[in-house]
Amino acid sequence: MKPKTNFTLLRDLVMVYPVKAKKQTESGIIVTNITEPNVPIEGFVVAVGPGTTDKKGNHVDVPVGVGDRVIFVKGEAKEVKHEGDTFLIIPSTDILCKVS
Repeated sequence: MKPKTNFTLLRDLVMVYPVKAKKQTESGIIVTNITEPNVPIEGFVVAVGPGTTDKKGNHVDVPVGVGDRVIFVKGEAKEVKHEGDTFLIIPSTDILCKVS
């Protein structure tokens, strides 16, 4: 279940609620990949900034919207905790694809 938020993001930032991918070792230990910076993570978009402008001054929209399921890399992500949930705020350029 993806939580609802009332955040207003700036620029081309995207707030994602990560779906923790769990891997279980042979001995039964569950390992998640959220802490590794370059491992792809899946999650739901819960807030999107208004976009940016290019070098010519043209507006550039963020290519995803609230509710989209995406795969992204943690890269420059900033972790935000709110009401018991953990979110990641990432630049839209860290999003690799949408999942349909």
